[in-house]
Amino acid sequence: MLFNWIVTGQVIPSNPAHAVRGRRHSVQKGATAVISSAEARELLDSMKVSTVVGLRDRALAARGGTRRIQAATGTEDTAG
Repeated sequence: MLFNWIVTGQVIPSNPAHAVRGRRHSVQKGATAVISSAEARELLDSMKVSTVVGLRDRALAARGGTRRIQAATGTEDTAG
């Protein structure tokens, strides 16, 4: 987009990045796992609130679920 803008503004005669192709964008649709209220309570109660990491994990789990916890802690699930 930058080079297109520069060409349109007549700063350069042609776009040097015209032939460059970007990555293909693929979207994978899947089902989000749903846990019961009892499982959610068990998960929250299992986290140690005496440490900063435990408080962070508990807040992330209560607010946004396990995917955010995995992103914050760097423990991405590679199985699926």
